Amino acid sequence: MRIEDCGGLILGGGKARRMGGIDKGSLMLGEKTFLCRVEDALVFLPEKLYAGNGESRFLAVYEEFAGCGPLGGIYAGLSCINGSGLFVAACDTPLLTESFVRFMVQRAGNGVTLSQTPDGRLQPLGAVYHKDCLPEIKSMLQNGQRRLMGLLERVSVRVVELSGTGFEDVHFNVNTPEDVALLRKMRVLDNNVRFC
Repeated sequence: MRIEDCGGLILGGGKARRMGGIDKGSLMLGEKTFLCRVEDALVFLPEKLYAGNGESRFLAVYEEFAGCGPLGGIYAGLSCINGSGLFVAACDTPLLTESFVRFMVQRAGNGVTLSQTPDGRLQPLGAVYHKDCLPEIKSMLQNGQRRLMGLLERVSVRVVELSGTGFEDVHFNVNTPEDVALLRKMRVLDNNVRFC
């Protein structure tokens, strides 16, 4: 897929129950919030959208299927873009980089293009969704099906292996205070992660 044909969507955190209700996007890494770091990774894309609570410098999208998790946000984003695809990122992935986003968009085709981490896990976020997924997503949401991984059983899927690419850590997401502690130990820009 060409960069100019792909938009970017950030999914704001849910209720953050495992983080004691703290907005994960507002956590700090260095001098920037997690959300700001993810925005920086997507800012080069022609269309920039945000689905979720909180404030973003990206355009907020109306969620027809509000409260339906990532699948509802992806449906909202795909429904309003002019391009043919959407790179979808979570606000709690502060190690996401522009170079990784470019890497994935350039490998994207129809359906869903997602990556597989060295431990074998498929990553449905930090992935590219083509507009041809819209009918299947709508059908799922109308039938009360919210599992993002369930979509992968209904559309074409392209898997990109991350082993040896230098992008092995980009999917690290922060869901618990223990994840914050682990992030401090990882080789990141600095060791200053704090709650604000």
